[in-house]
Amino acid sequence: MASRQFRCRATCLTGVICFTLWAEIRTNSQASQTHTAQQPSAQSASSAKPVGTIKAISGNTVTLTTDAGTDVTVLVQDTTKLVRIAPGQKDLKDATPIRLQDVQAGDRILVRGKVADDGNSVLAASIVAIKKTDIAEKQARDREEWQKHGA
Repeated sequence: MASRQFRCRATCLTGVICFTLWAEIRTNSQASQTHTAQQPSAQSASSAKPVGTIKAISGNTVTLTTDAGTDVTVLVQDTTKLVRIAPGQKDLKDATPIRLQDVQAGDRILVRGKVADDGNSVLAASIVAIKKTDIAEKQARDREEWQKHGA
């Protein structure tokens, strides 16, 4: 029974994380709608916003396993804006700037950028990261809270 409750709790937490990232995407999308509307549709078709877990990092290249299970190569440029948010944050007003060296395999990221000319990678304009340790701590707090007050 406890295993089933834990799986249910983990599924709910995954939903919260996905919703948080979706809300961030929607916020950024709404803020840039006017700018996007003025650009040609061919450029819109080449934009990408993969979300997932970092599989590996090598130099300025991040291998991202998306939530759909596919691997995407993310090319981090000198101009790429990297920020870190806490799990459950709904916007970027409290986001902390970070460097590529601050992220590691297992961290969750949302990448905004455009598909590179090779069609197999994304040139990152911005990356929003949630550290795997922050996610684990939030899961532990949620699990503890649920055990105290859950049905």
